[in-house]
Amino acid sequence: MVLPTRPEKMRKGFQMYDLGKDPTESIDISAEFPERFERMKAALDASATDGRITLDLELVFGHCWGGGPKMDPLNYRIDAEQIPIRRN
Repeated sequence: MVLPTRPEKMRKGFQMYDLGKDPTESIDISAEFPERFERMKAALDASATDGRITLDLELVFGHCWGGGPKMDPLNYRIDAEQIPIRRN
């Protein structure tokens, strides 16, 4: 659960979204989790200086989706059934 990422949403004040279920940030769920939402706001307010909140983020590309099984670059296989028959 995160705070909004789009600027037009930020103008409305703090809101909370479940990006796993609502990636378009259309449903504010802060009323469903009032204690968690208040703790999040308090933590952000406590870290604010000059009206700005600084966040340290770690982004791991592809981590959420997984990459599937690792392929050995020295052992490349092609399924012969996937090769179309060439007809002149």
